[in-house]
Amino acid sequence: MVWILFVVISVMIVPYHEPWADEIQALLIAQETGFYDLMTQIPRQEGHTPLWYLLLKLSAAVFGESFNIAYISLFVMSAAVGILLFGCKIPPAYKFLLPFGHYFLYQYNIIARNYCLSYLALAMLAVLYEKRHIHRWPYAVSLFLLAEASLIFALPAAALGLFWIVEAYKHHRGSVKNYYLPFGFLCIAGLFTLWQILPFNTTL
Repeated sequence: MVWILFVVISVMIVPYHEPWADEIQALLIAQETGFYDLMTQIPRQEGHTPLWYLLLKLSAAVFGESFNIAYISLFVMSAAVGILLFGCKIPPAYKFLLPFGHYFLYQYNIIARNYCLSYLALAMLAVLYEKRHIHRWPYAVSLFLLAEASLIFALPAAALGLFWIVEAYKHHRGSVKNYYLPFGFLCIAGLFTLWQILPFNTTL
C-alpha cells in the first residue's frame, strides 16, 4: 500500500515539474552524442560515469525526443523504494517515512538526475549485504551499478568491494574459489570505470 501511494503521488507531481537546465543538458548530450563518445569522451568532459546518459539515450530512442525524462527517475526510484519496502527488515514507521521524505519523493524522484541510480544500487546492497557471501553475483553487480551510477559513489563501491574480498579470504578461505569469478568481474569493472573517467588521450 505504501509503495502504491508513493507511485501515485509521484505520477501526480511529474506533470507540474519543469525540467531544470542540468536535466535538459544531460538529455541533449545523450541524444546528440554517439555511443562510443558517450562511453569515452563524455565521462571525461562531464565528470560523470556514462550509465545515466546511456539510459537517457535508450529512453529517447524508445519513447521519442519529447518524452518527459522525469518518468525515468520516477521508474528507477519506484524500483528502489519497492526493494527497500519489500526486501529490507526495517521498522514499519521507517517504511512509511522514508519514501515520503524529500530525497526519495522529490529530489531524485521528480528531478531527473543520475543519483536516482545510486539510490537503486544502495537499496539493492542494503537487501543483499547480510547474505553477500551467499548471493555473490548479485552483490558484485550491485557494487558495479553503484560505481557506474555516479562517480561520487565509485570510491565507496571500491571500498566495499575490497572489504568483501578481505572478509572472504579471512572467514571463507576454504571456499574462496567460489569468489574468483565475481571478484574478477569487480576488478575488471573497476578498471573499466577508471578507463571511462581518467583523461587518457583526451583531445581538445
